[in-house]
Amino acid sequence: RTGRLNDFPGEWPDIPFASVRLWDTRTAWLNLEPAQDQWDFGMLDANVDKASSQGVTDITLVLWGTPAWAAESLSADDAPWLGPGSAAPPRDNTDWVDYVRTVVNRYRGRITAYQIGNEPNLAWFWRGDPARLAELVDLAARVIHEVDPAAEVIAPGPMMTGPYVGSTMMRISRTLAERRTPIDAIAFHWYPPAGTDPHELVEVSAA
Repeated sequence: RTGRLNDFPGEWPDIPFASVRLWDTRTAWLNLEPAQDQWDFGMLDANVDKASSQGVTDITLVLWGTPAWAAESLSADDAPWLGPGSAAPPRDNTDWVDYVRTVVNRYRGRITAYQIGNEPNLAWFWRGDPARLAELVDLAARVIHEVDPAAEVIAPGPMMTGPYVGSTMMRISRTLAERRTPIDAIAFHWYPPAGTDPHELVEVSAA
């Protein structure tokens, strides 16, 4: 069937699996808090409930997608399905921390991991600089570990077509190391060119 996955929210794959990552599921920050201090957890509740009922034991939520009211700036070049402002840093770190704390408090013990950021080396998803991103990751990671020590924190996952991460992601990684940010895992999204030998994934993993 054609269309986006979130056009058919009632559907579930026939094959069993134990892990799910919630992104492009209308569960971004801008969906959860469309206006300041006005929360809508309907879609995230539905996704978490559905996953749990299907035996999924590892649920990862991507914390990302700045709502327009909180954004430092608006741009028509942000991911069109998320809208202007979604790739911008928040104007006030207090709004970011409140979002993270509210979500983790609500889903403590149910959501098992949080990934902070989606493909931030693409302008569609991030228009800030590496230092600002590292600051947001650091703030979120400390809140998550404080509120739900059992939850894992996953670093932003860059989009990669080859075996090496870009300079932007290397700078973010160095900054997180300097801050001693409590990250539990790293991730990357590999989009290999047609005809790529799958064994090259080993090289990517070691890069």
